Amino acid sequence: MKKESTNGNSNVHSTHNGEQYIELSPSRRVSVRMYKGVKLVDLRQFYGRDGEKKPGKKGIALTVDQWKCLRRSVRDIDTMIQKVSS
Repeated sequence: MKKESTNGNSNVHSTHNGEQYIELSPSRRVSVRMYKGVKLVDLRQFYGRDGEKKPGKKGIALTVDQWKCLRRSVRDIDTMIQKVSS
């Protein structure tokens, strides 16, 4: 796993196969990939030791339209988080 050097503040990493991802936590990543001709935003849990991580079954793959809907809903979700935290 190496950090991609697109700019000084990039959170984008690359696997040894060149697949790009953003690490959300030590065991969770988000990536964009193609599956059966459909572009997906894949949020997935990973497992493994010694630096070699493999994707697990736990995760969700959003279509681009679903991703756009989620992005438009960020403020509403933040409001919901505040209400639950209170």
